[in-house]
Amino acid sequence: QKELGTLVQQHASTPFVLVAVNISPVKGVNTDCTDIPGGPQVATYITDDVRTMIERTFRVTTDRSGWGMMGYSEGGLCAGKLLVQYPQLFSAAVQMSGDVRPGGYVSKYGAAFANQNSTLWILQNHKPTPSVSLLAAASAEDAHGSVLSEALSLQAVAPDMVDVLKKEHGSHNTEVWKQWLPQAYGWLSQHLAPVHPQS
Repeated sequence: QKELGTLVQQHASTPFVLVAVNISPVKGVNTDCTDIPGGPQVATYITDDVRTMIERTFRVTTDRSGWGMMGYSEGGLCAGKLLVQYPQLFSAAVQMSGDVRPGGYVSKYGAAFANQNSTLWILQNHKPTPSVSLLAAASAEDAHGSVLSEALSLQAVAPDMVDVLKKEHGSHNTEVWKQWLPQAYGWLSQHLAPVHPQS
């Protein structure tokens, strides 16, 4: 929020209501923001419960054009995945160092279920309607280049929807992600509807 405040003062970013969501409500259960059969309903929690609470509490738009997401690592996977799963609710997202497929816990429920929760698979097989915009930020040194290669794979299957922000150096850590914040907020400002403050 400090970075955003500075950018807003410099007119380099639109103001946003920032919402930090707990994406791991059950200790030891990494859902990758998925509705687990008979388990935590994390996708519904974020897209329905949290969104409804924000709409009722703050003077925010209810139109998808003003709603975006941003996250890093698992949160990055969540931002990209939920964007393509719920294009009727969100129009843009930034994923920093995020995977394009869910991890081990989700894959326990079979390949078809994992595919339904894979950003890459959805973009390949079920292009979001309405259209969305995704910025995939990745470092060439993260996971020996595999994170960048996955980001580029998203762009390859949906060049009209995916931009890639590449960094040559830096591994999987907060210092790298902090350096992306000015570009991330600026990109979101360009891909979300402009804010019209009310008095």
